[in-house]
Amino acid sequence: MRVRHLLALAATGSALLVVPLAEPAAAAVTASTSGTTLTITMTGNGSAPIACVGGKVAVAAVVAAPALACGSLTAVTVTGDSGNQTLDLRDLSAAGFSGTTTTNVSMGGGTDQVTEGPGVDTIDLGDGGDILTLLAVGPPNASVSLGASTDDRLDVQGGDGDDTIAVTASSPTTSIAFSGATTTTRSATGAEYLYLFGGKGDDHLSTTGIVAGTTLSTVILRGEDGDDVLTGGNGAETLYGNGGTNELRSGGGADGIWTESSTDLVDTGADSILDYVYDTTSYRIDRDLDHLGAEDSFHVQANRSDVVTRIRPTGTPGEQRWTVSLHRTGQLVFPAGAAGLLAPSHFTSGAPNHRSLVDVVAGPRVVDGVGANGGPNLLDVTVPSGGWEVTTAGPDNDVVGVSPDDSTYQYVRMGRTADYRVHGPWTDRNRGFAHRATRDLLFRFASDGELEALDAALDGGSATRAQVTALLMGSDEYRGLDVDRVFLTYLRRAADPGGRTYWINSIRNGKALWRFRAQLFGSSEYFTKAGGTNAAYVLSAYQDVLGRRPDPSGQAYWTNKLNNGADRGSVALQFINSPEARRRLVDDQFLRFLDRYPTAAEQTTWVAQIPSSDGEQRLVAFLVNSSAYFTRD
Repeated sequence: MRVRHLLALAATGSALLVVPLAEPAAAAVTASTSGTTLTITMTGNGSAPIACVGGKVAVAAVVAAPALACGSLTAVTVTGDSGNQTLDLRDLSAAGFSGTTTTNVSMGGGTDQVTEGPGVDTIDLGDGGDILTLLAVGPPNASVSLGASTDDRLDVQGGDGDDTIAVTASSPTTSIAFSGATTTTRSATGAEYLYLFGGKGDDHLSTTGIVAGTTLSTVILRGEDGDDVLTGGNGAETLYGNGGTNELRSGGGADGIWTESSTDLVDTGADSILDYVYDTTSYRIDRDLDHLGAEDSFHVQANRSDVVTRIRPTGTPGEQRWTVSLHRTGQLVFPAGAAGLLAPSHFTSGAPNHRSLVDVVAGPRVVDGVGANGGPNLLDVTVPSGGWEVTTAGPDNDVVGVSPDDSTYQYVRMGRTADYRVHGPWTDRNRGFAHRATRDLLFRFASDGELEALDAALDGGSATRAQVTALLMGSDEYRGLDVDRVFLTYLRRAADPGGRTYWINSIRNGKALWRFRAQLFGSSEYFTKAGGTNAAYVLSAYQDVLGRRPDPSGQAYWTNKLNNGADRGSVALQFINSPEARRRLVDDQFLRFLDRYPTAAEQTTWVAQIPSSDGEQRLVAFLVNSSAYFTRD
């Protein structure tokens, strides 16, 4: 069942293997030299860093005896025991060493991490769940074995240039061909987990040479920086595009494809095997989905704060439009040829204030997803014609399925649903407005009594739509949602009761929402959670405020300003009130309420008004009171 798969994936985060890392405690290290050979013995948990100190070979900051000039070192022998030990042979690439030192490494039964060096290496990691990293530089290794354990991981790291890394595997050997300026091949035996990292540059990663029956159970390809091409093989693999404009091509297995850039090309292949495509950051109409087959599913990851997902037929046969607002901002049209099911995936950490709304008009494609962990999550389904059947499943009956009677429309199903409504098109427009306005502004459904009262007031003329909107937006319930949203977005937590009350009162008394955001965004708590450095703060600022990765010049500019003493609060205000941030906010609200982007004129008008104390509130009221909102589905 796909919902069960989604719930399982949510529980495991990104579904990656988590291999325990070596303990940080210091190992007992002895080091000695004989001729031009260095011998290291490691006991217990820890590492044995090799360095050139005063021109002499040193291990763990102690010069080995008898002293040996770094440039004269030709070989290193390392022996470990059952401790969890770390050895980075890239140390032998440091200034002073020849860069051609050979190594012979024999580790014991612990969880060890070894990175190969610049020379010819012979490595045996022994028993235990180990991690071996192979690099794109240097000559081929003499012999590499990850040992007899069933949870060993092989990491393959590309360099700074444009690399082509092609993997072939037949049990028990995995071979990696690096093709850059020169081509080298490395091999390792006994790997169960394979991680390919492209590194910097425009890289090509391919696992098409992996055949059935290998020891590999998990294969992950990561493009990292640059414009990369990732091509999966015949097994069940995971492809991560990360930054840049990438081509992500599935192989013959049941693959997971994680796309971050709006310009990525995603190809799930022509096979009939179920592939999962996850959009983790960007969400734009220019997404190129090639060969998204009927057995595939497209998931939008929305991992924080309130999220609104709207799915509608476009009017063109077979097409559906998917709009996301609040934590994510964007829109995408699925052409008729992209037949895969649509899966809103609102995975969160489970804070009680994490909410999601999935608002669907049933159409030609299955919608099958999962709400936020922690909720409350709302599902609102419009069936354009005919009747429908509603079923619930799961221990808490929170998996809600809607099956239209008319076969023109596919079923809708969502997991972790706290409350739902299913109805036909609103023939009573006032009643439909009361339903939508309460849902969209207060993130809950109107009670029967509220709906009757608002409908009667609108029908009888005792209240206008503008007055109903003002009533809802003038409540502390509405202001509290704004407070919750800002805390979850910037501090990754719910507000404490006292702080929540304080900020509700401040907004009621005229505090501009953007100033409130800037205070939390500029706080020490945000700085610490972002990573505690100016560079990490700037990276988080771009992601949380502008919804994108920083360009290199922007990252450098703002980091340098902070490093040179700029006030973080002032920087926060400049980010929050920047034209780009205001344009994104205006886009977000138009998508949220009207399911479309603003025109250029609308964008200009409202971007100029956002800095006022009630600019955002006036924008929301304008949209909710508009004729387009009143007459929408």
